[in-house]
Amino acid sequence: MHPAVRSVLLVARLLLTLVFVPHALGKIVAFDAFAEKFGLPTVLIALLCFSELAGVVGVLLGGIVREPFARWMTWLGALSIAVGQVAAVVVVHAPRWFVYSGGMEFNVVLIGLCLMLVLGHRHRLVL
Repeated sequence: MHPAVRSVLLVARLLLTLVFVPHALGKIVAFDAFAEKFGLPTVLIALLCFSELAGVVGVLLGGIVREPFARWMTWLGALSIAVGQVAAVVVVHAPRWFVYSGGMEFNVVLIGLCLMLVLGHRHRLVL
């Protein structure tokens, strides 16, 4: 893999980690309040927390372990995070776009970062 592609993917990994570790831990700490605020069943909130934390672990380990495991860990981790973000867009943010109005623009950027990691092994698609 070209060093520039590796660097871009490293930045994507670090950004997702910096966003989703506190994001998931915040949901775990205020689990009941989060479920009540959005009116979602606790099972869905638990799945969302798990997908975010497992996704971060997969994305991080995908940058450390060797192929072919690295690719699979990265794919599964990034897809796990992306699915959670798509669900957030559909369930919570759909009618609004801008963040200041509770919109989905930030979620769309995070989905884009996940797609970069999923498609990153084919660097012609990323750069």
